Amino acid sequence: MKVLVLNCGSSSLKYQLIDSQSEEVLAKGLCERIGIDGSLLTHQPAGRDKIKREVAMPEHTTAVRMVIDTLTAPEILTGNRCRGTSHGSRRRGLCSLCTTDGGGFKDGGEM
Repeated sequence: MKVLVLNCGSSSLKYQLIDSQSEEVLAKGLCERIGIDGSLLTHQPAGRDKIKREVAMPEHTTAVRMVIDTLTAPEILTGNRCRGTSHGSRRRGLCSLCTTDGGGFKDGGEM
């Protein structure tokens, strides 16, 4: 199973995608300047160069969506499933969501 770990600050979000069996970090990244002009997403898949994109992130919800969209892009996780600890509407992708309503993880395949 793949686990998405998030660490949110007041204007930043750090993340790592970890393979729970091997404990290998598959990807990591940072959303900076959330809610501030010049927001930046830095993403680094394991063994590959960093990808940096300036993208508007007016709030943390948008930042989490950017992270999930980046991690579920076909060139990054083709056909694999991950479990994300985030909240949001079902979107195109391959992650499951953790809910805050006591329901735990929802396995839904396509988001």
